[in-house]
Amino acid sequence: MFWRCGKILSAHIAGRFSGGKVPPGAFCFPFSIMSEKSNPCLRCGACCAAFRASFYWAEADDGGGPVPLHLTEKINDFRRCMRGTWSDTPRCVALQGEVGREVGCAIYPQRSSTCREFEAYTEACNRARGKYGLAELPVLVAVA
Repeated sequence: MFWRCGKILSAHIAGRFSGGKVPPGAFCFPFSIMSEKSNPCLRCGACCAAFRASFYWAEADDGGGPVPLHLTEKINDFRRCMRGTWSDTPRCVALQGEVGREVGCAIYPQRSSTCREFEAYTEACNRARGKYGLAELPVLVAVA
């Protein structure tokens, strides 16, 4: 059986584990539930319009990182955030589409570590979804 493991919605680790055994602490579930067609993130986007996406300044392209500088704003000498997220009503400038319908990230391959590390199927994900009246997702826990 194939499993997708690691960050819940990441494809960076996929492997075959004999006998259904998975590494301790991995988030694992059958690969079939993670097809693009069933990926709830492609219809959600609430995390991009609910939180400030802040990160270390050098993640922007002027510091050698991938995030386009013109899409960020300075928080202080060490931190930046995605433009539009440092607000009482945050919405990332890179978020395309309508939250809860069909969304995408204009800079997905260049997104910050904050965005890369945000996980679906968590309490934080459900807090963001709740702000938009979206149904909660089951919170997945690590297999021990």
